[in-house]
Amino acid sequence: MSYSDETVLSKLSALNETQEGIVSIAQWVMFHRRYAKRTAELWLQRVRESAAQRKLNLIYLANEVVQQSKARRKEDFVQAFAPIIAEATELAYQAPPDIQQKVKRVVQVWRQRLIFDNDTLNAIEARVEAVEKGKPMGGIGRKIGGGILGGGLSGAAAVPQELKQIVTNHQALSGKLSASTISYGSANMEYNKHMESNNIPAPPVYAARLSQLLKTLDTAHTAVQDAITARSELIKNLELLLDTNKTALANEQQQLDELTMKRTKVTEMKREVENKILSGLDSNGNGSREGESATPSKSPEEIERPEVEALTPPPMDDYEEQEAAAPQHEYPQYEGPDLFSTLSALNGSPIGKREVIDEMGGMDELDSDVAEMLRNEAQAQAGQHQHKRIRLDLVVPGGDEDGEYHP
Repeated sequence: MSYSDETVLSKLSALNETQEGIVSIAQWVMFHRRYAKRTAELWLQRVRESAAQRKLNLIYLANEVVQQSKARRKEDFVQAFAPIIAEATELAYQAPPDIQQKVKRVVQVWRQRLIFDNDTLNAIEARVEAVEKGKPMGGIGRKIGGGILGGGLSGAAAVPQELKQIVTNHQALSGKLSASTISYGSANMEYNKHMESNNIPAPPVYAARLSQLLKTLDTAHTAVQDAITARSELIKNLELLLDTNKTALANEQQQLDELTMKRTKVTEMKREVENKILSGLDSNGNGSREGESATPSKSPEEIERPEVEALTPPPMDDYEEQEAAAPQHEYPQYEGPDLFSTLSALNGSPIGKREVIDEMGGMDELDSDVAEMLRNEAQAQAGQHQHKRIRLDLVVPGGDEDGEYHP
């Protein structure tokens, strides 16, 4: 069977998951080794359009082709698949967990056997890891990313409103690209076959073939034109989204500048207020009030602790010094005889009695009753006279306000 895009696509569509089906198609693909690059392009296009299980079958086919080519030291297919294998693996990995495990196993085999170069293997593993980090907890992969990359948009409800039109345009473009790629490849092959061949058939046959070639070229022309229209629509919406975001960016930058200016103004005002507060505290601490000390206030740590009075009594010398330093109260001075006679009279001393007896010394010749009466009167007068002198002249400490003395 001759090689053509239609033949390749039909082979890929008939691919199943059995070992026999994969090996047989891989052998046919390797037989047309000179079309390795074209086959890889068609294979990637089919991966983009297929469901999860068929994507896994296509990964198995690519694995068989590149491993067999590596074993036979034919690098055509390895070089053809290397630029696109990372994207295809990412698309295939956006699948249920059981399919993900199978795809990951294929990637591990490629790493162990060094089927591709390190850069390609790192790119594949990075794509797989990105899908694992971006997938929801119970989901099957990056739903939005799958749609943008060309896969099925299973999570269309989660697409932001601003991106829905772009996603729709991208899906339309993916379909147009598939048709245009196939039509363009077929038209080129037919053109080379009929226009660059040295074996020119008979004119009637040649005319019929040229008519068929025109139809093929027209089909390819229409397909490519549709792809251009779809891509132009996508670019238009992307530019509209870009302009919208540029306008929003300018507004946000203006808001940022305004907030920066206000923040700077508030910061300066705050600094001025703090300086005023500090200057006010300094002026209060420098003795602006009357009677306050001019020395700055001390911190609690710098305040001296009060001296505690000792419990031990001071020595006797201190008492003597205090008594010597104490002011002396002045008391009225009395002459010796008067004070002595007064105290003797109060205490009933013999001196007072002798004075009374001497004064009454000439009463021996009087009647005893008269003499006794005179003595009593004399003693009473003497007592009254002494009592008046004490109240008027003698000031004794300890007396009450009523003038009475309490011994």
